[in-house]
Amino acid sequence: MKKILLFTLNILLFTHIYSQDLHKVQEVKESKKEKINLNISNQLGVPAATLSESFESTTFPPTGWTVFTFGGSAWNRLTAGSDLPDWTDLVASTPPQGGNAVAYCTWNDTTVFNDQWLITPFIQNIQSTDTLFFWMRNQVQWADSIYIYSSTDGSNFNILGQVFYTAESDTNWGKWFIPIGESIAGSNVYIGFREFVADNLSNGGAISLDLVSISGTNTSNYPSTIQLNKTYSFGDVAQSSSYRLIGIPGINNALVNTFISGTHKKDWNVFYDNGADTDFLIEFNGQATFNFTPGKGFWALSRNPISVSQQVNTVNLTGNFFRISLHNGWNIISNPFEKNVTLADIRNTSNFPNAVIHTFNGNFSQPTTMLPYEGYYIFNDGTHPNLDIPYPFTSSLPKTNEQLYYVSEKSLELNLTSQEFSSKAMIGFDETASNNYDDLDYFAPPGNFEELNIRLINDNLSTSYKQLFIEHRPEIGEGQSFELHIKNTTNKNARLIVNEIERFPEYEVYFVDERLKKLYNLKSKNEIEIPGSHKNNDFTLLIGKTDFIKTYKDSSTPTEFAMYQNYPNPFNPTTFIRYQVPEKTNVSLKVYDILGNLIKILVNEIQDKGYYEVEFNGSSLSSGIYLYEFENGPTRSIKKMTLIK
Repeated sequence: MKKILLFTLNILLFTHIYSQDLHKVQEVKESKKEKINLNISNQLGVPAATLSESFESTTFPPTGWTVFTFGGSAWNRLTAGSDLPDWTDLVASTPPQGGNAVAYCTWNDTTVFNDQWLITPFIQNIQSTDTLFFWMRNQVQWADSIYIYSSTDGSNFNILGQVFYTAESDTNWGKWFIPIGESIAGSNVYIGFREFVADNLSNGGAISLDLVSISGTNTSNYPSTIQLNKTYSFGDVAQSSSYRLIGIPGINNALVNTFISGTHKKDWNVFYDNGADTDFLIEFNGQATFNFTPGKGFWALSRNPISVSQQVNTVNLTGNFFRISLHNGWNIISNPFEKNVTLADIRNTSNFPNAVIHTFNGNFSQPTTMLPYEGYYIFNDGTHPNLDIPYPFTSSLPKTNEQLYYVSEKSLELNLTSQEFSSKAMIGFDETASNNYDDLDYFAPPGNFEELNIRLINDNLSTSYKQLFIEHRPEIGEGQSFELHIKNTTNKNARLIVNEIERFPEYEVYFVDERLKKLYNLKSKNEIEIPGSHKNNDFTLLIGKTDFIKTYKDSSTPTEFAMYQNYPNPFNPTTFIRYQVPEKTNVSLKVYDILGNLIKILVNEIQDKGYYEVEFNGSSLSSGIYLYEFENGPTRSIKKMTLIK
């Protein structure tokens, strides 16, 4: 008989649905022992350090695992997106980094009670620091209990703890743990997950289990010292993009200048980021802030290579990880180990499923792995005071659907490119998103040392930081506008390309150059040129129905003649003069010296209504004050500008 839900549940398949907290399994006070007459072989034992199961293999139970059922559906394997057996309108999902499949069981109302077990292989060499981790979800809001047992012989099982879901429970994924080393250290054991329902007629949920692992194991092969051997080389020190993010593994409390030759500011410079919204870069001052403590990173630039060669002690582990303290805002961190550490392992250990790290090589990118000696940016919104970096005792279990960040299928990708640099931003629409900052939005790291970058700016966010590289909103509706800021200090033109426009056939998509109030129809041509003559450019991306776009066009049409102050001013040798024309008319723009002598006619023609910009080059002129005059029939305006060479 199918179970029919009497209420509506919104089933969300994406990996951003999870419990933010790491839950400790409830201790069962009374002693509970169960005897099961099973013929379980201990020949397929696994060291505790290597236990890591995400049920990706199509063989179920996995090799060495055992399923035993007294009543119920029995534990089985489900893939993400498949229907939950015996339930209507429900589909299976996976936790963050949970691959494409889970172990699943549900209650069966054709029996008096359920009693169904999923038992691990024989786990060998439990250490005192070991902790059992697993992700679990009760997919529906019905009461249910999962008991966790251990057994040294495969027959006599002793209770370790209980996960209890009330009828009002949150039905999202949660990460659970049991410090098994505290109670069964020195043992070789089976771990049993038991779903038990005494009364099938009124109780029981739909239980999913995934990412079963043990951490804090086998530290006997953790080195006590490591030999540092790294040389950092830098490019042209005149370019800010030559800065690098650096960090040093192990315990090394030396000041950064210990390894740098030359004179501070003349030959090298180093910055620390304190996470503030403004004035966040702290320049090297010789204080302890600039010590290479474990897990810390810095911005660095040097005319000469920076070489590090010495033996240092390794960091002390807590279980199998090293904990880095994070301040609010942006943090520069580094790998405290001599081995690569995957982002997936960091996310799982830290219970920080949507953590993103940014590396810098002239432009920011988002890697899947933390390398030794490199520095990385990571953002703490105030909910993650620590980041736990696990030591890679074994290779990480590969995941089929691992993703650096979530982007809806209903999205646009904005790519900014030049000959040397690139940067991107993405906007998307997801009905689960909010108009405020949430788990579907990703902040962009500070771009002080980038020559070319694009940022989404949302001043309506309740957060103090407003720059994003991915922003989601719940819907388009009649239309949405996104503010973009583009930095281009390369002195070369760049291209801004918008991809995936075909995903929005029912909407118009436009760029608006806010300096000139010029609109570009991206469905006619999906790219525009960003001039190298302007270091900072503000654009608006519009997506919406025809009336929404028309309203913006109407509001952007000038209603009076006006000329603006040149920019930059003072200038050397070029500057820009902007003006606006509300109707078709003859326009002249002329430059004079301070005595009234005509220097150059910049414009003398009939122009349509709109916003205009003209570049003036004073390379052949001497320093001084010059006048520029704007005329269009009865209107005449004169302003001063200063050339300084």
